[in-house]
Parts: sequence; C-alpha cells; structure tokens
Amino acid sequence: MNESLELKVNESGSEFLKRHGDRFALVERPPGVKFYTAKWPTEAPGNVVFKQGNHSFSVRSVLSVTGNDDPNFSSENILQWHVNGGISDADLIGHDDARKTFFSLLQTIRRAGWKRYYMLGEPRLTKSDAIRYARTQLPVYGLDPDYEPTREEWMSLSNRSQWLFYADHAYLSVALSRDPGRMDIDREGAYFVEFSLVGENEQFRKIVGPKRRATWQASLPEELSLLKAEREKTEHALKAQGIHIDEAYVDPPTPRF
Repeated sequence: MNESLELKVNESGSEFLKRHGDRFALVERPPGVKFYTAKWPTEAPGNVVFKQGNHSFSVRSVLSVTGNDDPNFSSENILQWHVNGGISDADLIGHDDARKTFFSLLQTIRRAGWKRYYMLGEPRLTKSDAIRYARTQLPVYGLDPDYEPTREEWMSLSNRSQWLFYADHAYLSVALSRDPGRMDIDREGAYFVEFSLVGENEQFRKIVGPKRRATWQASLPEELSLLKAEREKTEHALKAQGIHIDEAYVDPPTPRF
C-alpha cells in the first residue's frame, strides 16, 4: 500500500513533524525560512490528504512535497504546500483516459466542498468560454472545474493549465502539465499535476506582490480597487461580444486584520 500523509496549511512545523518527521527532511535557508520536503520514487509514489477543516480530499501518485514558513509571519506557521506527482501511477496514459481521470479528480475536490475561485481582476467565465479565454488571452487563467472538456479541447489546453479553488480560509491551485513530445492523440501521453495550497493571508500577500509584502495589509485596499476596475472593464468588453459572465459568483472575503 502506498504511503499516505496529511497536510494542513498554517499548521505549526513542530506539530507537523510529530506526525511525519520520519518521512520529511527539514532544511533552513537564509533568511531563516524552513523548508519541509519529502520525495517518493516513481515505482512507489505516495498518497497525500489535503485536510482543510471539513474539506478533506486525497490524491495519489505523489512524487514530492514541499512546505515552507516565513519568519516574518511566524504566527502563521507553514504558509504553503506544493505537491507534485502524476495523473496516475503509470508513466504513460492514454489521452482520453487522462482527461477522464483528471476530471474525476476535480470533481472529488468539488465534492469535498471546495469552491471555484476566480483570480481578482480576471473575468468570470465558465465552460468552453474559460478554455477559449485561456487559449487566446491568458494561459494561466483558471478553468471551470465543473466543465469536462471535449477531447479536442483537452488536447488544446496550454501547458500548466490550472483550476483554482478556495475553502475555509485556504486557496488551492491544481496545475496540469504534459510532455509536449507525446501529444499524438492515438498514442499514450505523460501527464504531471502540481497542487499548491496556501493560507488566506499568504494568498493576499501574493496579490499585492513581493515588493509590498512587508506592508501588504496597508497596500491591499488600493490593489483590490484596481483589480475590481480591471475585471469590470474586461467583462464589459466580453459582454459586448455576447460572452456569458458568471455574475452569480462573489469573491471570497478579504482577511480579517
């Protein structure tokens, strides 16, 4: 049976190592950032349980895990986790099987109560409109986890296409990559998946950017105002083209300072 471990964002490093210290290496690098890392061989990948409040789900075929803190925000403990692995334990998989397997994973996340997240400043698009926008305008645009792409759409996805979620003051991104040399639809492909789980405060620090990281709370209101205006402008132009906007969607609340 594959090894399994449990990840929580904002958990203290000492508590985490009590559970998994035999598996993880702890490395401290300047300026005092602690990294918690683990790796598995391809022939014996690991399992990971993302445990965020009541929104737990598990993933298989994990090859590496890395988490880190930040001494400037020590009270937030481990700020983020990055998990890398395959779409299945096999090195190669048929493209249509990969499509179905990956969509099943997205539905597992949704059933665990994770909601779709639109990056602030970006238009609220669904289904094939989201795929088309990512292909023609913004490759890193978060796609619709409730829409199963057709075979043709699946094969047209850009490398590192991503799906974004939030739940219980945490944010999750799921990025899909594949070997560009194995794109023949009639042959098997090689797929890779990266999960990134970050706490609420860290997510909003990323929004204001590294130059204002130390003063992120003071900088956030201005940035949110600019992003709101940017989204409104983009959505207005898309509506004029007859493209549906997901106006029922409401952004998650901002952190409570």
